[in-house]
Amino acid sequence: MKKLNKKLFSIILTALLLSLSIAGCSGETTQSENTDLKTVVDMDGAEIEIPDHVTKVAVGGALNQMMLILGQPDKIAATAEAVQKSFFAAVYPEIKDVAAGYTGSGKGELNLETILEVEPDVLFGSVSDDIKEVFDEAGIITVGISMANPEEIKETLTIMAKVIGDGAEEKAKEFCDYYDSNIQYVEDGTRDAKKVTVFVAGSDGSDGAISTVGLDDIHTCYILSAGGTNITAGDDVDQSASSIQVDFEFLMSKQPEVIVVTAATAYEYMMDKSNDSQWQDLDAVKAGKVYLVPSGVYLWSVRSCEGALQPLWLAQVLHPDLFEDLDMRETTREFYQNFYNYELTDEEIENIFNQTS
Repeated sequence: MKKLNKKLFSIILTALLLSLSIAGCSGETTQSENTDLKTVVDMDGAEIEIPDHVTKVAVGGALNQMMLILGQPDKIAATAEAVQKSFFAAVYPEIKDVAAGYTGSGKGELNLETILEVEPDVLFGSVSDDIKEVFDEAGIITVGISMANPEEIKETLTIMAKVIGDGAEEKAKEFCDYYDSNIQYVEDGTRDAKKVTVFVAGSDGSDGAISTVGLDDIHTCYILSAGGTNITAGDDVDQSASSIQVDFEFLMSKQPEVIVVTAATAYEYMMDKSNDSQWQDLDAVKAGKVYLVPSGVYLWSVRSCEGALQPLWLAQVLHPDLFEDLDMRETTREFYQNFYNYELTDEEIENIFNQTS
């Protein structure tokens, strides 16, 4: 988010101080005067004092999903607009009535005014120093988190559980154990198998450049666990770029055995033989080894808890003979029941495995 305008910053601080002074004159006590505190170390390494009883939180993106897994989505006081328009709203309809603290598509942009209006006890996520100062003055605690890999996802969930309390820590442990067991299962099952070369396509390449993922992406972690090798995770691709892209010349030279596609529009373009695209020259496309990543409450291949299912799906895609007894649709149904307390319909399951543009 852009640095806060100094004039606006001063106005907000003045308004906050005035409201706090009025509250003090009315004889009301602050939360810290009435509540026991606990210390939590966030993922920025900061030691933070948290009220023992947190009732309202602000979360964006996949953190909404984590609140659902922790069994306390009713504590979400500010969410993301994109989440309200996604499948999450079918699983937890009440999210549509929550204030949108993050507006716009994707992760969204933090709406300072909305966050201040709903007055959450805690906001999970990183903010600029200027915004943090405003939140500090308003009594809103910011807890830094990160989800770059499976270990960080588990750590984030564990920190959130400690912050919100009320039995959440037990649920966090249950999920982390499940996550670990899925990764261990596919690593054990593919330990002696030949590694399959994989390309992850994030765009259709119609303009010549194809978006993909590199060495440090969480999807690469899942590919490795599932007995594969990401062809764009090597030294011949610039891993320092903020957005990794390759061209068809690169793909032709590498000829990946399997192509995994993260966007439905790219998949549809790739599989359309009538457009005479360069995809048709790749061995994987000719062999029909092109697969669209499932997407439920969140896309499985990105940084979210639903990624716990991605290693299983990938292992079956890359090594079908080793995982022929794995029923991914039933596994998905059980995941939603156990962690979201939601019973998927057959149609919803098919939609997860066949996302549309």
